[in-house]
Formats: sequence, structure tokens, C-alpha cells
Amino acid sequence: MSQWGSRGPYYVDNFGSLSGDWTAHLGTFAAAGTLTAATIAVDGINLVPNPEFTTNIVGWSIYLGAVLNRRDYTAAPAIAPTGGIDDYGIEVASGGSNLSAALGSMVMQTGRTYTATCRAYAPSVNTAVNVAQLRVYDRLGILVASDAVAGEDVWETLTATGLVVNGSHAAACSVRLRCASATAGDLAHFDRVWLQQHRAIATLSTWAYADGTYSFDVAMPAAGVVPVGYAFRYTNPSNCWLVQLRPGTAGNDLFLYEVNAGVMTARISADVDWGTSVTDHVRVGLDGASITLYRKLSGAGAWTNAGTYGAAALNQAVTAHGPLLYSTIAGVTAITRVEYRP
Repeated sequence: MSQWGSRGPYYVDNFGSLSGDWTAHLGTFAAAGTLTAATIAVDGINLVPNPEFTTNIVGWSIYLGAVLNRRDYTAAPAIAPTGGIDDYGIEVASGGSNLSAALGSMVMQTGRTYTATCRAYAPSVNTAVNVAQLRVYDRLGILVASDAVAGEDVWETLTATGLVVNGSHAAACSVRLRCASATAGDLAHFDRVWLQQHRAIATLSTWAYADGTYSFDVAMPAAGVVPVGYAFRYTNPSNCWLVQLRPGTAGNDLFLYEVNAGVMTARISADVDWGTSVTDHVRVGLDGASITLYRKLSGAGAWTNAGTYGAAALNQAVTAHGPLLYSTIAGVTAITRVEYRP
């Protein structure tokens, strides 16, 4: 709602209820003293760097003796169409272990939900039955989610969704395209591999400006790592600027990201050491190509500069901004207040 201060009008929302000022773009929101996500949804950004195998199988490595080959499925084996953007895919032959797989190393962050999908085909000439599987693992090698074909000699869509508890900011998690057969030479075929994260994003339909000062208060969890963020100069999830907090994380836990064509580049990072079961505060100052982050811990009297990025060319004239949440679980990180001043 609009307010009037000593420096003129400004906007503030304490989320006593869900205001019509906000427009949801992903997921849905609820408010009763804090802003929370009622639902979260996949964001449309594929985190798999080589999902279609159009020219090669770079980015996919051998796991437990698997033999990997890129195939043109209009030729041998002639099982096109695959359901991908073309008819190239990857053939995974068992190396004699039912865990044999093509392994794609991925960045998957703690406290986030991910969905992996692919097209998969298992031939009936195999010794084992229904060998084509899609599996997602965290950085400790713990299974997050999996799916398997229900039949043979037909392309199927596999879907695996799960919450990552042991994530990593490096490519230490994995998507595995598995040929689940202990018979060496049994085959599974795959194409169109996707990995997406789930989020909820809303933007302010009033008070939309490219420059100004954004402040938001965050209720920190008692334990665990569940990120929270605020997007600005927002076009869509693939093109925006994003401030992200990661409470409960060792090392850097405050970030400014430039998200350009789905590629996230950290422009500012800081080690804040957010509190537990308290409300901490973040402020973002935007002025053309300059973006400055400030943070204030619960009980502190003054803001602390967390860094400035001075070459912010992306979306300088785009005015949409708003909160970004990653979980629907009660008691996790939530936004309690948003303020905008031109």
C-alpha cells in the first residue's frame, strides 16, 4: 500500500493479507503476517547443458562401466521419432552392473525442489526387462527421485521430482540415465533430458520502477537451508536480476545474480551469517548500471554495505520486481515485509 514519508510517497506491504498489488508469474502465494508460497512450479530453465545430444555427448560421463554412444535414431536402431527436437539421442549399454549409467554432473542447491524429465526407450531384445531409468542424486550420492519405463519398444516420458537436502553450488549432484541390467550389452536409449527447479515468483503491479531502493525483511528458519530471493528488472525467470539469501549455509550466503538467457552469473557474494529464528533485513539500491547490496542483522542499528556491481547493463529499463520463494513447507524462510522507495 502507498505511504507518505518525509521524502515523499513510497510503497510498503507487511503481508497481513495477500494484496491484489501482486501478480503471480510462477506458483501461488498466501499471506497472513508473512508472505509464503502456497504452490511452487518449474521455472522453464533447463539446467542440463547438453540435453539433446545433437552433435555430441559432451557433459555425460561413464558410470560403472556403461558404454555410451550417440545415435541417429532414423538409422540403426531405427526407433525415431524420439520426442526430442531432433532424432539424435544417447545409447547406454550396461557394463555388467545394473547401476551402469550415463552421468551428468549438475548444480542443485540445498532446500530446493527439482524435476528431471527425459524420453526413454528399452528394447524388448534385452535380457533384463524395462531397463531404462531416470535417477537424480544429491552430492552425497543419496537418491533424490527416480522413474523407469513401464514397457518396451516404445518411447516414454520419465519424470522424477524431489527435494534436495544435500545440495552443492558446484556440479557435485547428478542426473543419471541408467541401463538397469546386470547383463553386459543390454541397451537403454535416451533423449531430451531436462532438469528444472521449482519456484514461486510474484511482481508488484503498482509502483513498478527500474531504479530506486528495495528493502525486504526475512524471517529466518530455526534450522536448515531454504533459500529466499527478490527479483528485479524482471522479464521472466530466464532474464532478470536476483538477490538470493541462503540461511544456514557455511561461507557466502548473500548473492546478487545476473540471469541472462537462463545463465546465472554471480556479480556480488558475501558471507553474512544470517540469524536463526529472527528477522533479518536486505536492501538493494538500483541506479542505472550500479547495483548495491546492503544487509542488516536482527537488532543491528545500521545497514552494512555488502558490495556494489557497476556494470549492470541487462534490463536497465525493465520495471517489474518482486519476491521469489522456493518452498511451501511451513516454518521455512519467508518474507515478512517489502518496501520500495523511488
